[in-house]
Amino acid sequence: MQQTIESVVDGVLKAMNAYGLTESTIHQYYMGFCKPIMKYLHEKGNGNHSKELLEIYLSEANIHLHANQIKQHHYLTISRTIRYLNSYANSGEVDFTMLVNTRKYCPTNEHLQLISLILEETELQEGFKYRIHCCVRHFFCFIEDHELEINQLQDEDLRGFISEVSDTNKGSMDYIMYAVNLIAKYLQRNNLANVITDYHCFMPKSNPVRLIAPYSQNDINMMLQAINPKSITAKRDRSIILLTFNTALRGIDIVKLQLNDIDWKSCEIKIIQSKTKVPLTLPINGTTMNALADYILEERPKCIVQNVFVRGCSPFVALKGTCALDGVVENLCQKAEIAKKPYRSFHSIRRTLATELSIAEVPLTSVSQMLGHRNIDSDKPYLSFNRQQTSLCSIGFEEIPLRKGIYAGMQALCRSSVINIPANGSLQRLSCLAVPMNFAKIPLRGVFLHEF
Repeated sequence: MQQTIESVVDGVLKAMNAYGLTESTIHQYYMGFCKPIMKYLHEKGNGNHSKELLEIYLSEANIHLHANQIKQHHYLTISRTIRYLNSYANSGEVDFTMLVNTRKYCPTNEHLQLISLILEETELQEGFKYRIHCCVRHFFCFIEDHELEINQLQDEDLRGFISEVSDTNKGSMDYIMYAVNLIAKYLQRNNLANVITDYHCFMPKSNPVRLIAPYSQNDINMMLQAINPKSITAKRDRSIILLTFNTALRGIDIVKLQLNDIDWKSCEIKIIQSKTKVPLTLPINGTTMNALADYILEERPKCIVQNVFVRGCSPFVALKGTCALDGVVENLCQKAEIAKKPYRSFHSIRRTLATELSIAEVPLTSVSQMLGHRNIDSDKPYLSFNRQQTSLCSIGFEEIPLRKGIYAGMQALCRSSVINIPANGSLQRLSCLAVPMNFAKIPLRGVFLHEF
């Protein structure tokens, strides 16, 4: 059924308004692009929407572009408008997604289909799958550059790829090796290439565990004070910081938080965690509730998006990933002159609550439940900076025979004291009067570090 171009344009303009574009932007689309298109369709056709006529209109605009009669951005907006009109005419909805391909590695369509088949057989979560997808595309671009066909691949080709990228991907070789292992297994299972090596054996060693410092309560207060009250996102940023600090929600759950996830009567947030897919209910204190209410009622733009936190400027859509949250914290830390520490980011606010609860001697099981972890082992990195409690951990010598070095000299002292040395020569746990229980202040350097 044919639609008049006026009805299609009207539907597109309403969709733009619902999407969150400002009235001035919508007016510019209508006056500068939609009206000329409507006039053209009435002159060249019968006033109905026609995909063929719109393609001719766009080709004529391309001629004007190369003749320097219109600017590049004007031509791109014409193309975008026509795409909006066609998508609405076909489906009744407007596709606002960007069509710009910003990918660094772009193999052929045939290889892209093979990549999809490789990843379909995995159960990777979307975030991790996105990273592996990039590494797999990198591999197929590599074999295309070397003019290799799939049935020609051998182990030396995969090793050549690993060797080539090791210089430029030093920080992500674990992803590279994971991708190579997936590719090799798929080729082996389907007899597509002469690949026989098990690349799982070549996985790089684990990175050392990093102690990432949390923010202090003073840091959080300084961030809140650094928020400019005249900023268009002042109430949003304040509510994000307070909500994260008081609930320790993950950044992805903050971004995906919906309006109906907030139970205003019981002062709780009820969500399905993005990482674990496990339901989580968290209480919210009065300060955080008030901050959320102020943002939603007074600052949040009117839009159809159900996410609590949206962009401060048009189009008013949900925040795109946790990078937006990192940007908020980074900006506030610079304004508040908070010292920048390695690896500390928005996620460290989550660490702050865990550390504060640990210092307050809240049971580890309770901390784990609040953080939404599935096992207590996941809490260890969050509690690394609780020096007060870790200093209470003592180290026994029951299984450590002392043969030489400075600590072996204690045996002579112990023989002349009330402390007994067993026949096997190993030193039993000493009293706190003989050996300090806190080893944080005893630096082990040089030979003494290896004398046990």
